[in-house]
Amino acid sequence: MKVFKYWIKENFEINLGNKKFKKLFYSGSNISEQDAREKIQIEKPQLIQSFIEFAQKKREKRISGFREYDSNIVEPLIKDVSDGSLKAYITRNHYGSEVLCVDKMMFLDIDYANVYFKEEFFPKHKRMNLFLKFFGIKTQSFLSQQKTIEAINNELNVITQEYKTIHETETKIIYVLNLLLKNKYKNLGFKIYRTRMGLRLIETTQLWNPKSEEVWAIMKDFMCDNVYMLFCLRQNCFRARLTPKPWRVKMEAVNVAYPFNSDEDKVKYEDWIEEYNKKKYLKNVSELFCSIGNQHINDEFKQLIELHNNYHLFKDKPLG
Repeated sequence: MKVFKYWIKENFEINLGNKKFKKLFYSGSNISEQDAREKIQIEKPQLIQSFIEFAQKKREKRISGFREYDSNIVEPLIKDVSDGSLKAYITRNHYGSEVLCVDKMMFLDIDYANVYFKEEFFPKHKRMNLFLKFFGIKTQSFLSQQKTIEAINNELNVITQEYKTIHETETKIIYVLNLLLKNKYKNLGFKIYRTRMGLRLIETTQLWNPKSEEVWAIMKDFMCDNVYMLFCLRQNCFRARLTPKPWRVKMEAVNVAYPFNSDEDKVKYEDWIEEYNKKKYLKNVSELFCSIGNQHINDEFKQLIELHNNYHLFKDKPLG
């Protein structure tokens, strides 16, 4: 996870086959901007060569390429909240919201709009075997329990009552997650939060590597947002937005590139933050509503989970 206090940017000329063009590169430092400028000159040949090698890979191999290096997180550093062996930082993303970036505590992001329930989850009778195979359940023992579509609907009703779910999509997601934890991920446990357009999960039992095949498989099984998955893989961290998106508190997104191109841009950026800080309290970002699976909480996570839960929480405010 590449997070720094100071960032600079510089264009280098790239020769790729018969093409010649300029490419913007970034360099970070915790000492000074001048130190970052000196570093980028030293690293220039390696940066250019790495970019060329990546660009020449076939598209289907680029995801594996993301595991070979970490993308820079070129965002203003607000606060270092690292705890013990966990590296954790609060940064400000490209549209102005504050974000928690953590290297080993897994956040999962599920958007209602991107969740598609296949028949593997809610099968018709003719597809029951495929459903069972997906969860590694033996057909004979399952059918002997007479778990029909009617039985599944009954379980959904129980979930609605037990978890106080607020609509059908949320109920079905909880149902699927419980199945996954029961049959495939028996040792894991999650805190589940509602967000404006979906759910956020924190896995509480163990440390995770964002670039691992295991994490990628979990994210796919748990129907995570594809853009979020790539962010985690490229940046080698898990991310959780802590403050509202600007347009949800009636503001435009910040319209200044970082690192700043001029002192004028810096002043404009600081003026925007001052206005945003007055309005960000109009909305909550997430609210905890249940825990599922293993209830153990890793000692290294407790402080960060508390920070996440209380960083931007205001009673009776809508989600944004």
